[in-house]
Amino acid sequence: LGKTRVTGESSLARALAAVSGQGVPGSLTLGEALRRPHASYGMLEEHGLAASGPELSEVEKENVEIRLKYEGFIRNAQRQMEANRARHSQEIPADLDYSAVTNLSFEAREKMEAVRPSTVGQASRIGGVRPTDINCLLIFLEAERRKAGTQPARLSKKQQRKQMISKELASKRVTQS
Repeated sequence: LGKTRVTGESSLARALAAVSGQGVPGSLTLGEALRRPHASYGMLEEHGLAASGPELSEVEKENVEIRLKYEGFIRNAQRQMEANRARHSQEIPADLDYSAVTNLSFEAREKMEAVRPSTVGQASRIGGVRPTDINCLLIFLEAERRKAGTQPARLSKKQQRKQMISKELASKRVTQS
């Protein structure tokens, strides 16, 4: 499906244009043809272009269509899941005011206030907290980190205070010597 190409003059291209309302400029692969709206594996069969080899069942044909049509969405979702996995160890400040986190659902805000998770991973495992809520929380934490300057978002407020005191003490030592 990824190697066989059809031209804009072929009977399949004309059939695709009729059902999808989109012309076929130049040529496209059979996989690209199946990604078009209203295109189906049955259309490939009707034009003698279905995969050679053993006959596919209806379920397998539908599976091929779904994988091709939604592979971009699936790839983006997997990329987002990988990025979120990496952020699960990010700490949440103990004194975080969840009402200040914009776009957080009411249910997630209530549950996070009650549980007070210490990491993003813990927050994601609370029942009723959706992935969109976790994304809102991550955006909020990053915005707060940027407002604070160079302080990494992984540090709790207590750790940030300790770091600030250490810097102040170090600068006093330098000015005294």
